[in-house]
Amino acid sequence: MEQRLMLRVVIDEDNIRKLILNERPDSIEGLKTQLSDKLSFQYDFKLQYEDPDFSNALCDLTEITDLPERAILKVIPLVTLELTTLSSSTEQTDSSSADTEILSSAGSTPLTRRQWPEFFDIPNFSVDVAYRLRQADLLFMRDRVPLTPSRDMKHDILEKLAETMYSFKAYPDDDDFSSVAKALISNTPASLNLVPSQDGMAGRTALNSRWPTIVQNYEKQDVMM
Repeated sequence: MEQRLMLRVVIDEDNIRKLILNERPDSIEGLKTQLSDKLSFQYDFKLQYEDPDFSNALCDLTEITDLPERAILKVIPLVTLELTTLSSSTEQTDSSSADTEILSSAGSTPLTRRQWPEFFDIPNFSVDVAYRLRQADLLFMRDRVPLTPSRDMKHDILEKLAETMYSFKAYPDDDDFSSVAKALISNTPASLNLVPSQDGMAGRTALNSRWPTIVQNYEKQDVMM
């Protein structure tokens, strides 16, 4: 006899759906296909479930038979991020290839400075932050409601921007801060709450206020290298 499933599907903290499947799928891929069809997912994802054997702690769903008849599923988006090449000026120099190198790893200290680009390219954020920014943009396009980032999300965004800025200059000027803020708005329109003014002053100030500590931390790492 086929088993009916009643699912509470947690897409994110503000989007939780109830879903009833009249038959248990034969596989996890089958379950993912039904979830994608019924909830209109346009991205790849994996699933976690609350395991009653471990006081309802979240576990990766690897066997369809592990899923209880009534289950809480959490959707974990799998986002493929591609590295972007930094914009270069019209003048080419022998060192142009070094000017467009991407940092070797997130959080690492660059050993050489790169020329500040004519157009600042927003760096790749973590999978979680990138997904939330994408969802915020969709909401912004539909309802014109800008993102109100959590404290942790705002910290992650500003720290990643600062890391990339430091690879160009240890001491950016006001125009540099402003260009970064404007680039963020252009890349992610929903980020207006991070940089609410038209000239990006708020974003510039948020980065500016962190800069002395950021520079101090990087300089300590440079000494240790």
